[in-house]
Amino acid sequence: MTQEQLQIEHDDIQHKLQAHIDNKQKELICKIKVTMDSKYADEIAAVMNDAYKDDWTGPQSFKTCDRTNKEDIINMMRSQPNNGAFVLLMDGHERIQSLFFVDFNNVNSQRVMGLHMLSVPKKLQGRGLGSLLMTLSDITAETCSCSSIELTVISQANLIKDMYSRKGFVEYGTKPWPESYISHIQDEKRSEIYFYMMRKTIKNS
Repeated sequence: MTQEQLQIEHDDIQHKLQAHIDNKQKELICKIKVTMDSKYADEIAAVMNDAYKDDWTGPQSFKTCDRTNKEDIINMMRSQPNNGAFVLLMDGHERIQSLFFVDFNNVNSQRVMGLHMLSVPKKLQGRGLGSLLMTLSDITAETCSCSSIELTVISQANLIKDMYSRKGFVEYGTKPWPESYISHIQDEKRSEIYFYMMRKTIKNS
């Protein structure tokens, strides 16, 4: 996909997601931006680290470092500039209030959307933004003519896995924890950690 085609797709996603924000949600979310601009990398990392700090999902209980940092986000943007995007939900001052990341792959002649990094800061959790992110991810997949959405859930995060199951995702396998992350895990926990792979079919594909 060329940069011009990518920008057209980003603009289309952005327009459709913006139209979905209702008046109640506009108290928190005034703007949605679909981007791979590295100027947002520092704030993206901060939101993600806050969202997963000491949280109910479980992973932070065995991690020994932040979830990510500015350099990781920039490297991600550079590694797939034409195949993914951050979806940023912003307030009236263009501060990021929540986010997710998507990428796209062709599998058996079908376009599949990968969903990653759904993040809502601590102070905003419990206000419906998580459900909104899930709805917006569905709209993104539909807009991009995807047949399904795929994601991974760490094996310790059973509450998150259950939440995705309620949203229509089905487990279809497991995969090991990336070797590059092993150093961030406490030694006694390493053998217990893997990822569930989950998939949701898009009805109108």
